[in-house]
Amino acid sequence: MSKEYKSEHQNIEWNMIAGLRHRLVHDYDGTNWNIIVDVIFEELPIFIEQIIREVKSRLRKRIPVRSRIIEIPKGNGKTKNLTVINYFDRIAQQAVSIVMVLEKE
Repeated sequence: MSKEYKSEHQNIEWNMIAGLRHRLVHDYDGTNWNIIVDVIFEELPIFIEQIIREVKSRLRKRIPVRSRIIEIPKGNGKTKNLTVINYFDRIAQQAVSIVMVLEKE
């Protein structure tokens, strides 16, 4: 998530999310799985509801969300632009993909 988005949505505990990911990736053996279960069953549904409300709000208002462009260095010294889409576009892509699969069945 961009810094701008995080600053607009300070009600979401971004540091806790990043910290949990960091712990899982880098300290797998020391993970307290009771905490993970609590997060999955107590915190995750709340977070998902926040995201759903935000997506619905943006879809109703049709608020555009800019994608980020990152320059990737190439071996020849030049750079290549890589477009990193925002999560709203990603959700829309997944929704369309699911509908297309269901229509084929």
